[in-house]
Amino acid sequence: MELTKSFVVDDAGNVKSVILDYEQFKKVEEILLDYGIAKAMNEVADDDEISLEEAVKLTGSKN
Repeated sequence: MELTKSFVVDDAGNVKSVILDYEQFKKVEEILLDYGIAKAMNEVADDDEISLEEAVKLTGSKN
């Protein structure tokens, strides 16, 4: 994905912010969220599974 970006710099020329087109920002955000979900799924991939009933008992939740 090619990003069109602009930079906001301070008086010394140090980059302080990056400006992205909103549509590009939404795509980047989606990619980061997907990565986070995939990482979380991989972290629990080897965990033991429990039934819904067991989960309700453990959490005390009825929903």
